[in-house]
Amino acid sequence: MALGTRSLSVNVLCAEPAAIALRFVGVAADGESFRFGRQGHFRLNLKHARLDGQAVGWAPAHSAGETVSGHLLPGQTLIARVAGGPRAGRQFTAQVDIDTDLAADAFQVRSETHLEGQGSFELVSPVVPLSQ
Repeated sequence: MALGTRSLSVNVLCAEPAAIALRFVGVAADGESFRFGRQGHFRLNLKHARLDGQAVGWAPAHSAGETVSGHLLPGQTLIARVAGGPRAGRQFTAQVDIDTDLAADAFQVRSETHLEGQGSFELVSPVVPLSQ
């Protein structure tokens, strides 16, 4: 059963221009999603991403020439790309959509049951010299 979509914002401010690469560190449910409670999972999508006001596309860190959607997979790092290539910037913003699903039998409980998914975003970005 789908629990609907929840959205939040991710904002990064860097003192020096930096290439932006993000990953989500959490417990993988499978190759596409993260664990939510015992019987559920959630997926993360980065939308409306901007670096210094410019729209951002994504490439996986392991295959920088390939372009992908903003779907964050377990173990994957996404590199922000502007106009087809990595770009250094100081201000990054994105909307994160979280889609959560639970197995139908997860709703058959006898008492109050706490369900949660945990994890954190990690910025993986070396500082880029101002000349680049």
